[in-house]
Amino acid sequence: MSEKQIRIIWFIILIGICAFLLISFFSYNPADIPFNTSNPNVHIKNFSGYVGAYLVWALLISVGWSAYLIPALFCLWAVGKIMGRITHKFHTKFFGFLFAIWSFSAMMSTLTSPYNVSRVATGGIVGFYTSLVLSRYFGEVGTMVILGTIFVLSILLATEFLVLPVLLRLSRTIAGFFNISSLKESMREMRSARQAPVKPKIRKLGAKNKREKELNVFEEEEEE
Repeated sequence: MSEKQIRIIWFIILIGICAFLLISFFSYNPADIPFNTSNPNVHIKNFSGYVGAYLVWALLISVGWSAYLIPALFCLWAVGKIMGRITHKFHTKFFGFLFAIWSFSAMMSTLTSPYNVSRVATGGIVGFYTSLVLSRYFGEVGTMVILGTIFVLSILLATEFLVLPVLLRLSRTIAGFFNISSLKESMREMRSARQAPVKPKIRKLGAKNKREKELNVFEEEEEE
């Protein structure tokens, strides 16, 4: 098979994984998991079945809200494959992926209220303990700086800098949209100015003719 066909196959696989994860997250119901409630659902309500329900539950328990980044990363990898921008450095993407999820979960846990239950819910178990250790030695501000730096570098490594051209193209599209809108607005104003009816300048000849007649009558009376 050619390289283009291989890229298409990888694109379909990655998009399929992304779609499965999105459906699992979208239809997640905590009552599907017996560990969350004493009265679980008799029938799984998750559209992805038992696998999707338990997968989302495990991700949310372990890394919290950062689990929602996983479908986005798979979507970026799929776009990179079809564009031919992603190389075959699997270890680079894998470690970048792990560090991105880890750092983001710790950031979410650090930004949450000081209650442990809330911090575990947003950052998961991994994010909670990471934030607990780092905040003890670096403080919350220093922890956010460190984790933010790691997160940005990890995203660049996980996507192999694909996110930069995507953001640049998005910014150019937005800028072009506003430029086109302003250009259309100016063209519309010029067109309306051209189509506006021009009021003809009516010369007030009535008063002038009347004055001329009076002068003529006065001259005729003087001649007589």
